[in-house]
Amino acid sequence: MPDSHQQLVQLFQRFREAVLSGDADAFERLTAKDVPPQRELFAQNSERVRAGKMDLELRRIEQEGLVATVTFELRDARGERVDEGELVASEEAEGWRIRSL
Repeated sequence: MPDSHQQLVQLFQRFREAVLSGDADAFERLTAKDVPPQRELFAQNSERVRAGKMDLELRRIEQEGLVATVTFELRDARGERVDEGELVASEEAEGWRIRSL
């Protein structure tokens, strides 16, 4: 089984794919089961990213025990930094899951 850092990188990669494709179902599968759906927030953010032809680039992962903050940059089509975002994840029985955006 990959270590926590690698699992968090993989979680971010799957999150990025969901954002870039606008796949709210894929996003929901990445979230912790006890967290209320964040579909509307996801949809708004995904639309903004897709409309601006932006990409997400992983910047850092800060882990404390079973909780981690994954920070990423939003980059425009020229690769220039537009904004920064983060998600909070927790380690669950089924692996790392998103708790909040």
